Amino acid sequence: MGAFIASPMNHAVTTTYLKSAIDLSSIDRTVDPKQDFYQFVNGNWLKTAKIPEDQALSGAFAELSMKSSHQLFTIFNELAKKQHPQGSNEQKVADLYASYMDSKRLEHIGLAGLQQDLQRIENIRTKKDLAEFFAYAEKIDLNLPFSTDFHQDRKASSRALMFVGQGELGMPDRDFYLSEQPRHQELRNTYLLYVANTLNFAGQPKPIEDARTILALEKALAKISWSATELRHDEVKAYIFAPKNVITFMPSFDWMSYFSELGLKGIGKEVAISQVDYLRQLDELWKVIPIETWQTYLKFNLINSYSPYLTEVFQKHYFDFYDTALNGIQTRSPRDESALELTNGILGNVLGKLYVEKYFDETQRPAMLEMVENLRKAFHLKLDQASWMGADTKREVRHKLDSINVKVGYPKTWRDYSALDIRKDDLIGNIQRTRMLNFQRELDKVGQAIDPETWYMLPQSANAYYNAQLNEIVLPAAIWHPPFYYDTSHDPAVNYGAIGAVIAHEISHGFDDKGSHFDAKGKGGEKWNEHDRKKFNERTKALVEQYKQYEALPGYKVNAELNTSENIADNLGLGVAHMAYRLSLKSQPAPVIDGFSGDQRFYMGWAQVWRSKSNPEYLLNSLNLALHAPEPVRGNAAVRNQQSFYEAFEIKEGDKMYLPPEKRISIW
Repeated sequence: MGAFIASPMNHAVTTTYLKSAIDLSSIDRTVDPKQDFYQFVNGNWLKTAKIPEDQALSGAFAELSMKSSHQLFTIFNELAKKQHPQGSNEQKVADLYASYMDSKRLEHIGLAGLQQDLQRIENIRTKKDLAEFFAYAEKIDLNLPFSTDFHQDRKASSRALMFVGQGELGMPDRDFYLSEQPRHQELRNTYLLYVANTLNFAGQPKPIEDARTILALEKALAKISWSATELRHDEVKAYIFAPKNVITFMPSFDWMSYFSELGLKGIGKEVAISQVDYLRQLDELWKVIPIETWQTYLKFNLINSYSPYLTEVFQKHYFDFYDTALNGIQTRSPRDESALELTNGILGNVLGKLYVEKYFDETQRPAMLEMVENLRKAFHLKLDQASWMGADTKREVRHKLDSINVKVGYPKTWRDYSALDIRKDDLIGNIQRTRMLNFQRELDKVGQAIDPETWYMLPQSANAYYNAQLNEIVLPAAIWHPPFYYDTSHDPAVNYGAIGAVIAHEISHGFDDKGSHFDAKGKGGEKWNEHDRKKFNERTKALVEQYKQYEALPGYKVNAELNTSENIADNLGLGVAHMAYRLSLKSQPAPVIDGFSGDQRFYMGWAQVWRSKSNPEYLLNSLNLALHAPEPVRGNAAVRNQQSFYEAFEIKEGDKMYLPPEKRISIW
């Protein structure tokens, strides 16, 4: 039909050797792109796509993740056909997978793998005992009222620090305990039953009474907890002390016993405190809550943490609450898929090394790096347009931009698993030993220099990230596949609109409302003058107000405050990616492909990677928890701030996609 398609720009030519990268079958030609661009690009896909019954959503990212999982299955099946030396990484993969698949053994042993820890909780008599068990619980990754994490020092990014701050709750967020919305009230009742049944299945003598005790305790913790939006601002992570001085913020807690049991020893060890006021209020609770209540709380958290790996009754019960009630997922994944997911989570570097050998095309690396450098050049050009920014700030920004390290595909070195004991007949032990080894691995880094080659994402992950404190972008192998990236025989317009915009998005995080507070070496602190920071904040505030108008579901606005950094990165990144696409043409006209001009295909490439369908439950949760806006909003919102989008599709006043020029937000 094509009636709603703007004519190709007059500089375009019609002959090309390039392959198409637009999913033509997804286009809904009954929709005018001037009225709803996202629906135009993805409408037919949205009409026919089904959310898998064992998933909360479907879409480009989900499809790519599923493809990666299928590729991992192929790798695993090839591994299974061979004999491997005992203790080798390959044998550990096979044994870990087998320990999960042996459901008969799991049914036979029941809670035997947890009995020692349950008895240890039962034996707690004093607050000192409790502090020591909290340390042990941190090592095996249980939910606690405060957490101990490991990050780079904000003030000296070359070293690692231990951070103590707000802990985790049994439900995803404080609002699930405090909100009077009908859905949250219903989920509280469901959660109460879930806790009671979990304790009952475990043979605890007072499951209903204990469940009420646990919910009351978690509600008290929720009342003093920071919201997800408040937690997004990490400037508070600047309180660094010797461990003995942490007592200032929570004096009733036996910190010395806690740190000793954790293993935080040696000269020069320091601790950073996050959410100081949370710890002060937690101290008031610690004074009055009896040891017996904490014992009940710990028993549940222990059982709950391992429920996905216990008997069928625990696994199904856990799924019914955390997957069905919270996220609308109706069917459990096949057991072999869950086994592979667990194996990938624990031994991901083993599978990742095999994954890149089989599925990462090294011949494409030069083209990938060329795209990154084009994007870097485009950032400099975009910065030239930021008339509000002074020369000193621009100099700082350019230095940081040129200093960004780019990691593509996979790490230079792979994790050493020689210290990890994996046994074919001990699933709970395998998980527990993994958790303790991971904790010790991070603890050993405290006070030490950061390894700049560390990756915080597996190469088989269909994702990407920016690390402000290493000033780097990391682009794993799995993201370099359609519909994000097509090889060099395909149209570059779609590549720049898809993976190009993703890369530019990640680089933009170095200059968003959080990343802009770090310098080229990752050291935190204000780097801009007062005038430029004020002008930047004005633009950021305007973008927040703009996004507040979008709905995730009818009657539910997006959480624009929580999404601020991501929305900045979408808008700045998309504009830069388009400039980089123009640079890639080297002053040559873009061909017409599939009846679309180069600029049209660029923006269609952007919109098609955001095609997505989500369960309503999952989408509602994301409003409280997700740092990103919902995908349909991302597909439509950022293009409305790009002048070249208006030109490509001849958007005029009166069209729904139209924003008056004075309402369009340009970060740079």
